[in-house]
Amino acid sequence: MQPTVETLAQWKEDFERLVDTRFAASDKAIDHAHASMEKRLDSLNEIRGALSDQAATFITRPEHETVSKQIEKLQIVQATQEGKASQNAVIVAYVISAAALAIGVIDLFKK
Repeated sequence: MQPTVETLAQWKEDFERLVDTRFAASDKAIDHAHASMEKRLDSLNEIRGALSDQAATFITRPEHETVSKQIEKLQIVQATQEGKASQNAVIVAYVISAAALAIGVIDLFKK
């Protein structure tokens, strides 16, 4: 049994409808994927921008080195001041001791 011209024409129309349907579905899937990719890229760009803003607030290496040197100098000054303060306390203690000794010696000679 050989296909007739009408049957072949019907098959051709069915095939064309099938191909058109598949292409339409493919186009729709591509559009959906494109929209999803755009949303994802927008999110990534937003994150990238936030990271750039954050990185702009970070201290740079030269700034860190400068601040570290200043802190070291302040620590040395503080240690020096503390040493002077304790030295002053020792001197005051010596003066008080010497005064007490002098008063004691004077008191011994008075008797």
